[in-house]
Order: sequence, then structure tokens, then C-alpha cells
Amino acid sequence: MFYSYNGKAPVIDKSTFVSDTAVIIGDVVMGPNGYVGPNAVIRGDFLPIRLGEQVVVEDGVIVHAGGRGTIVTVGDRVTMGHGAIVHAIRIGNDVGIGMGAIISLNSDLGDGCIIAEGALVRNGQKVEPNTLVGGIPAKEL
Repeated sequence: MFYSYNGKAPVIDKSTFVSDTAVIIGDVVMGPNGYVGPNAVIRGDFLPIRLGEQVVVEDGVIVHAGGRGTIVTVGDRVTMGHGAIVHAIRIGNDVGIGMGAIISLNSDLGDGCIIAEGALVRNGQKVEPNTLVGGIPAKEL
């Protein structure tokens, strides 16, 4: 469930639930009152990952630190829907990521945005705050 990598071990707030089948690797810090569902993977092996308060990582989600940033930040009250693949460098507060969405490397999701189910946010794409995007590639709806 929890694995050290390159001398870094995950630090998960004691109030956050982590399923027995979830895998959290390396330099990952997760705040209070969160949820990590079955078969979710949070991989802080390439870059550090910081998740805020009340972050929900549903079943089968993959969060991997990659791209040009020096740290991956996920704000507060973020929900990542079942099976999403998340490689963003920043996810703001109050963001919803739909089931099966793909958030590519170096993307930046502004506060309050919603990514529709199955959407593809492209490499380096910036999603403006308080917008709804969907489609392949994702565009404002």
C-alpha cells in the first residue's frame, strides 16, 4: 500500500482513508479528510505530489508526477472520478475531474473548473477558473 522511493515515504494525514488495495509511492503528502479508493495509484517517484484537504481519489485513478514542474500540487476539495489519469502540474481548489478523464502532462486546472467524463486535457493546456471543459481535445463547453 505505501512504498518508499529514493528515500522518500508517503505522508498521509491520519483522518484520510486509504483503501487496502491503493498504492502510494514516494514523495506524496496528503492532507486531512481525504479518500483514496480501491486500486488507485498515487506515484510520487519522479516529482513530489502535494494533495490538499478533502481530496477524493476514486477507484482506479492514477496520479503521477511528471512534466516540467518541480512539484505537483492539488488544491482542497478536489474530486478525481473513477479511472481518471492525472499528470497535471497544478489542480486548483474545488475542481471536479470526471470519470475516465485524461489530464496530460504540464496541464494547469484553475479553481472551480470541471473536467467532463472522458475528456482529454492536452499537454500544457491551461483550463481557466470556473469553466466546464469536455471533449477530445478538451475545450470550453
